[in-house]
Amino acid sequence: MQAFREWVWVSMWIHFFFTPHPHPHRHSPYPVGLRNVISIANDFISKTYNRDSTYQSIIILQVVDNKINLETEIVIYRYLLDTYGTGERMTIVPQKQIDTYAKGERVTIVPQKQIVVSNEFTTGKFFVRGRKKGFIGIKECAANGKYISLVNHSSNKDIDISRWVLKQRIDSTSEIRYTIPNGTRLQQGKELRIYSKHNADLANGSAISALVQKQLVNKDVASWGVGDIIETRLLNHNGEEEASYLQSMELRKSNM
Repeated sequence: MQAFREWVWVSMWIHFFFTPHPHPHRHSPYPVGLRNVISIANDFISKTYNRDSTYQSIIILQVVDNKINLETEIVIYRYLLDTYGTGERMTIVPQKQIDTYAKGERVTIVPQKQIVVSNEFTTGKFFVRGRKKGFIGIKECAANGKYISLVNHSSNKDIDISRWVLKQRIDSTSEIRYTIPNGTRLQQGKELRIYSKHNADLANGSAISALVQKQLVNKDVASWGVGDIIETRLLNHNGEEEASYLQSMELRKSNM
């Protein structure tokens, strides 16, 4: 930057002394040479600012992507601990998430993650795959059917999700549908948990309730459901899909 300043001053004086000026420009207080130097400097500053802004945007997106990836792994570990406890052999197959672009929109996809848990009797595989189009994503669908968790990945924008619809299908059975009430706003970086009717007491008694921005209760279903394949979709008020979440569990008996 110091070298650039020196170049600007040298160029300024060269243009000032060697560029002919019949008279000052009627619309500018500066000589022609000085105006050229100022124009060059402004162009340089503008390009530098745009480059730095783009770089910062890339860094922010990378941080958000890493956060989504980590949250997915935490969901898998929590499920395995609840199901198998400790003392089992686990094999983790990590994969990177993918960003795709369609019609100017950024779609974040967390490819299928796989964890294999086995003992002398049973081998289990748990898979999770998530996708989101905007800032609102499905963070978790509790494997025990207690709640579904949404999260706002934006760092500076609250989003109104009134009349958005959650649809969940378990093992290709009938679909569960829940409409988010009017006046529901998900704050930036915050989480929303929607509990089933039989787990409404957890909405206020959860140990992490202080970290969760808001809790709702779906009074229409006793449980969100438990199954081998759980497909969950989030649609906005126009019926467009904003996020999806697929999780599946496969159990096999070990050979004796």
